[in-house]
Amino acid sequence: MTESVICFCLCVSLAMSAMALLFPIIRRWRRRQGASVHFRLDTLWISSLFVLLATWAMRFAVGYHQIVTAEADVSTLAWYEEILNSIVHALQTFSMDEDYTDYIAAGRTMMEDIGAKELVVNLVGFYTAALNTVAPILGGAVLFNILLSFAPRVKLWWHRFCIVFLFERQYYFSELNERALALAQSLCDKTQYQKGVEK
Repeated sequence: MTESVICFCLCVSLAMSAMALLFPIIRRWRRRQGASVHFRLDTLWISSLFVLLATWAMRFAVGYHQIVTAEADVSTLAWYEEILNSIVHALQTFSMDEDYTDYIAAGRTMMEDIGAKELVVNLVGFYTAALNTVAPILGGAVLFNILLSFAPRVKLWWHRFCIVFLFERQYYFSELNERALALAQSLCDKTQYQKGVEK
């Protein structure tokens, strides 16, 4: 039972990490194909949510293993309490307020206890370390994005920088009238035509 719970949590964590990697790529590809994105949430926020879920699943697996393997006279959490405790620790991972070394070592011990090969133990250790590295970076990026929302000029500069970096054109209109709308429609049609030619 313990081994199946741990394996399930590892699979969930890996699936969420894969979604965090694939979602920006798929969204970018769909935009290049001209498809409209039906939801307005920012790509960074959604990828961060996937990483948070991946981190939570790993934290729960390690915490559940510690509950099961604890000695009888040692007071531990119940499995349902560990669910919420793992959420808190996952959030602390994003804020860099977490003891990463002990957590990675506990994860390696967990894999050894369920009989994993040394290669798998090393891969899980590397994966956990990678999650612990990516999560604070995404946390800082989300915080930076929130701060940008309060400073429109900085946000405009940041978008210009990203557009130049990604080699995309951006058009600005000084006023919104019928001629500006006609020009915008013409530019959109031209872009769609160029994409059709490239296809």
